[in-house]
Amino acid sequence: MSHDGQRCNLTVYVLYKTSSNLHIMSHASHREESSLFATGKEARETKLQETLLISRVILMGVTLPLKWPESGPVMLSVVLKDAVVWHGSLAADKYSFIEVQEKGKAMIDNAVLNQALSPLSDVTQEDSLTLVSGTIIKVEEENAFIHFICGNCKSDKIQEAGDGHIDCISCGHKSVLHSQGYFLEVWLDCGPDLQQTYVKVKLYQKTIKKLLLACCGPQEESSMGGTPPTM
Repeated sequence: MSHDGQRCNLTVYVLYKTSSNLHIMSHASHREESSLFATGKEARETKLQETLLISRVILMGVTLPLKWPESGPVMLSVVLKDAVVWHGSLAADKYSFIEVQEKGKAMIDNAVLNQALSPLSDVTQEDSLTLVSGTIIKVEEENAFIHFICGNCKSDKIQEAGDGHIDCISCGHKSVLHSQGYFLEVWLDCGPDLQQTYVKVKLYQKTIKKLLLACCGPQEESSMGGTPPTM
């Protein structure tokens, strides 16, 4: 993939989406030789080694699956069809197609991510995918809130219809009840190596729900419906 305009098909894991990029993980295979000593003679053994690669796909007009977030974790296995090389980078334009695999849920645990990603450091580049770990020391209360979202695609572009249903502008789904989405940012203490660095992260929806369950239990969490309150 060295020439602009060249197209290819790739099977990849989509880890995270931003407004202009997809962060993907793929497997690269290479052969590695090692020395063996048997019965006093040296022999060579070749093994097929696999490396996890993290790269980026530039979004240039490709139609995305309906339920994908505008920005956030995706964690799905897909076939990226007719991706195009553009100025040395991989891009998905209006002629490309993203096909989610039948069993597309990417079962990626922390061990895999630790192998593929570099931890946050003072040399981490902007808009790169990195591992962040730390202890929550402060909640950003000023912008913490609960809002109503579509239960199908998780978009917040919903409106109440005249028949009492909730219509989603993004995917057209109709429902009777609202679903709740959460927005919560926290400050982290990431250890002595980043003592002089202020680290604030936006939490994933499932993480926020786990925090709410740990703090107030399922009954109190479910009673937070109605008008979206400030957390």
